[in-house]
Amino acid sequence: MAINLRFLGFSRNKTFPCALQPIHGKALKDARRPWFFAQAGAHASRAPGNRGAWHGYVEAGTASVGNTSPKTSFFLDLGASCVASILRDTPATSTPFMQRIPLTSHSTRARLIAIGGGGFAQGSDPALEAFVLRHAAGAATRIGYIATANGYTATAIARFHQRFGPHCAHTTDMPPGMQGAPAAQWLRSLDAVFVGGGNTARLLAHWREAGLDRLLLDAAGQGLLLAGVSAGAMVWFQAGLSDALGAGLAPLAGLGLFRGSFCPHYDSEPQRQPALHAAIASGQLPRGLALDDGAAVLLDVSGVREVCRARPDCTAYYLHARLGRCFSRRLSASA
Repeated sequence: MAINLRFLGFSRNKTFPCALQPIHGKALKDARRPWFFAQAGAHASRAPGNRGAWHGYVEAGTASVGNTSPKTSFFLDLGASCVASILRDTPATSTPFMQRIPLTSHSTRARLIAIGGGGFAQGSDPALEAFVLRHAAGAATRIGYIATANGYTATAIARFHQRFGPHCAHTTDMPPGMQGAPAAQWLRSLDAVFVGGGNTARLLAHWREAGLDRLLLDAAGQGLLLAGVSAGAMVWFQAGLSDALGAGLAPLAGLGLFRGSFCPHYDSEPQRQPALHAAIASGQLPRGLALDDGAAVLLDVSGVREVCRARPDCTAYYLHARLGRCFSRRLSASA
């Protein structure tokens, strides 16, 4: 049995991280010959009892059989092509194999408010901060600010305290050199943490060197609400489109707490839309979210739960690839 599929990712003996729900293959009598009914853009996996279990993510697929008569091969190819065509044209919202917005968390307790741009750093969009506090502890919220991506600029830190201070119980910001036990204790004292925007590559390098990435992921797993804007939101996903490396917009791997990709400033930086569409269509980036400035989404283990629009004309989009093209869908206020 030969499987003729176009693979976007491959991992042996464990699930390759992606934004998709599994469609398990139906094995034939010979365990070495699995059969897949693979929806275009879906996750196919070999049946658990098969030898050399593997998992792959396919963009489109048909199946063919070798060492058979031409007539048999013709009808098998025709049938598989018809199945692939039917599945390919079936809207994601009508199939039980996928969640509506399948960008789920690897942690059952992790929650993230991802913001596309704007907010207190630009002196605008107070509804974004109100959205964060509503999903934290309201007026009793203890919130901390991490300004790694913007180099701990005094202006950004001051604006954080000015915006959040009057509306919550306590505000604090992480000192530049904090790490280890003091950083862990600081995180445990909070209900929410807000990560500012700036240079994503610098943020990741510093966090990994100081061990803050693991501390933050552990805190998120214990129920700490994560919030971030631009780079501070992108860092939590598998990957994003970033210009942090100084060579124009290019895919950049994140921490992978949430499956899929993330792109901020979708409406305010004209070069982002064509670059993002090309990266998703080619498989350089997995399916994911693109947010305008002023837009925010709440994600948890179930995927996207809510959309916030602080500006009348801003919105959030879900993008995915199908047959080498990128498609986008505007998200409703209650995704």
